[in-house]
Amino acid sequence: MTVSLQASHLGNRAVGCYGEALGVLTHGRYAKTSFWMSGTHGLTEKYCATRRITHTHLTQRAKRQAFSAAIALSCFLTACAGSRDHHFKPPDIYSATVVYTPFGIPHITARDHASLGFAEGYVAAKDHLCNISHIVLRAKGELSQTFGPGPKNGNFLSDYAARGLGMREKYQVGFSQQPAAFKQMLTGYAAGFNKYLADDESRADHTHWCRGEEWVKPLSPLDLYARARYIIETLPQVGSGLYAAKPPSADTASIDPEHLRSAAAALNQKGFGSNAWAIGKDVSESGGGMLLANPHYPWFGSNRFWEKHLTIPGELDVYGVSLVGTPGISIGFNQHIAWSHTVSDSKRVVVYRLTLNPEDPTQYLYEGEFRQLKAHTFSVPVKDANGQISNVPARMYHSVHGPLISLPGMAWTDKAAYAARDANRDNDSAHAQWYDMGRATDMASFKAAHARWNALPWVNTIAVSRDGQASYIDTSSVGHLSQTAIAAWKAAYAAGGPIKTAYDEANVVVLDGSRAKNNFLEDGSPLPGTVPYAQRPQMTRSDHVFNANDSYWLSSPRAPMDGFSPLYGLTATKRSLRTRQNILLLEDGAARGQDGKWSLRELQTQILSNASLAATLFLSELIGVCEDGATFPAALCNTLKAYDGHLNLGSTGAIVFREWLVAYMGLCSESGVSVFAIPFSADNPIHTPSGLGNKAMAAKALVAAVELLTEASIPFNAALGDVQVALRGQQRIPMHGGLRSEGVANLINQRRNDTGAPQDVGVPYATKSGLSDEGYLVSGGTSFLMTLAFGADGPSAEAVLTYGQSGTPGNPNYHNQTTLFANKTWRKIFFDRDEIEANAVETFSITGQRDLD
Repeated sequence: MTVSLQASHLGNRAVGCYGEALGVLTHGRYAKTSFWMSGTHGLTEKYCATRRITHTHLTQRAKRQAFSAAIALSCFLTACAGSRDHHFKPPDIYSATVVYTPFGIPHITARDHASLGFAEGYVAAKDHLCNISHIVLRAKGELSQTFGPGPKNGNFLSDYAARGLGMREKYQVGFSQQPAAFKQMLTGYAAGFNKYLADDESRADHTHWCRGEEWVKPLSPLDLYARARYIIETLPQVGSGLYAAKPPSADTASIDPEHLRSAAAALNQKGFGSNAWAIGKDVSESGGGMLLANPHYPWFGSNRFWEKHLTIPGELDVYGVSLVGTPGISIGFNQHIAWSHTVSDSKRVVVYRLTLNPEDPTQYLYEGEFRQLKAHTFSVPVKDANGQISNVPARMYHSVHGPLISLPGMAWTDKAAYAARDANRDNDSAHAQWYDMGRATDMASFKAAHARWNALPWVNTIAVSRDGQASYIDTSSVGHLSQTAIAAWKAAYAAGGPIKTAYDEANVVVLDGSRAKNNFLEDGSPLPGTVPYAQRPQMTRSDHVFNANDSYWLSSPRAPMDGFSPLYGLTATKRSLRTRQNILLLEDGAARGQDGKWSLRELQTQILSNASLAATLFLSELIGVCEDGATFPAALCNTLKAYDGHLNLGSTGAIVFREWLVAYMGLCSESGVSVFAIPFSADNPIHTPSGLGNKAMAAKALVAAVELLTEASIPFNAALGDVQVALRGQQRIPMHGGLRSEGVANLINQRRNDTGAPQDVGVPYATKSGLSDEGYLVSGGTSFLMTLAFGADGPSAEAVLTYGQSGTPGNPNYHNQTTLFANKTWRKIFFDRDEIEANAVETFSITGQRDLD
């Protein structure tokens, strides 16, 4: 077969050097194909390098034409080869085309999964070499040997969990069991990452913050799988609670109570949140499904999202984001389906109370007999101040339920200890499920991917289809308890006491560990011990569904759900202010215009309206408190009277109200006083609780707010944008949005970096609002903000990745989208091939030698 492309108008040498934009066709399985491009067949990358011809020498028109030809020929020759070559062998090179559109978004097209992973690994390393390298060390339990024990022994505690839970062994087993496609992507990703690392080390303009560090090394496919697998379980994040679980005879004086509180927070994924809205055809202007994705994640470190478009012609065409260093798409869309996730309120970890032998606290009662706890001994390599590494001996105790853990109010005593069972401890299938979700062709096949794997770890899924279906599923993996176990727990909860306290205050389900009836049921679910897909909370509607991190109960406020395992959260209970605000925004008919149906622009305006439900509930009464108080200056009261109840850049009074609110809630909690005057009612969950609960406490909090702002030299009438900012490199960018307590959908907060990248946190004042001497420094919250509508021509989407694609401060893509977000400006997502061509900023091919098995 002879394929001829007349491309002389591009220039023979340029086309040849453009190389693999068409050159995926000249290697490997196509090596025997006669492929001629105006006599330039066979030019190599070395040829280009010696003649200093690169993609930058091509005109925009030439780039578009070469890109189109590459895609067309790739599809054509793949089909031809498939029809005649029944003994296909993998090609001996990786080869792919990368097209960058504005803001550094890569559109990667490859002929196979390995090449797709190769290109993704290369361009991901270009943006996040340091973050990816660092999170791999954490996953493998190598932080202490690399950086030392860390502040408050944080590195050591992380390594203790990873090694004590046998994560390194789990990675090996899990990697061997991965579907071929994902394993090939991991293998290619590692090779691409390593290629970038080798290329970058010789560049004079290297700007990564980890340049020259010994810990930045080539990665293996197993390393990349470790990174992907590490985030699936919960217990590896709870090292402080696992380390604190020591027999009562051991020295526990060195255990920091703060570590126990942080363990409880990590157990419940505190700090991670999201909003997601699915709009059905009944209220969609386009007639197809519409999606709002609004995950609230850190702006620094390992939990940043990275955006991409991945294509294998005829096999895969999906756009979206995943956490840095993980191949594939976790939140995104294709031609038929779009989805987002929110962190579920479910209890992925169950705690079992162990009744101990009065004569030996290392033995526990199980089915009428005392069993010996298994002591797993291991070591944690730790670097000291002199750079010397020593192996610190360690021990972790395990019961039949899982490892022992200590939490606030749940210490190991002579009478009792506590063990934790993580529903995801054997979960090696989550990424395979995400891959299948990205290939779904309708809502039925999207749900079939969930039923097949049933393996998403700790998230709700909110999805829409091209034909206008809107679906909510709590897809998190929780333990499958028998009805007997559930009934016993509900009775204990209703009776009050420690079971109710553990749930209400620590969000932990505690079961009797002495009875096998409380074990997880092993009944054939794809992920052993977890609730089957059909028994997970879910609904599909044609109006709308949503989630904002509360339980499934009001996913549709028009059709509340109930009756599922309590591990999915309680129903008919108070909702967060943010959940209530989400409902109010979705049910706001005026926001949908005269036609009563959502457009993309209306969705965007609504999610960034920045209305504060706390201001709606308290502001008018607070103004009365201010005016009734003889000690409050008129300027303060006038500022509150002028406050518009929003958290926009120009909102004056927002800072006074925020500091009052934080102080008021803290004082009420300390004094046991109700924040609200009107209690919660399950019959009116959107509008209750409400009202100012205690005016004397409100006045005291207002005094505290005045003192704080005076100390910080912040005028009462300062605009929010004057004080709340994002520091992006040398730029100080004003930010809108608010805190969880303010009841705003557009959540903004402070999160510490977990990978060592530069981050200015300022000197904090004595307030829980996050105020520092440099203002409210935004480092978390709204991250990948996307709106999408399916129409007759497929998906149309706009987004903003609030912190930008790059993790390197000197890179323009480190801050350019933060400016977009500050201005409430959205950028178009280019998904259609013609749009990608028309908006290409840079196009290049990437190849590399492939190791064949």
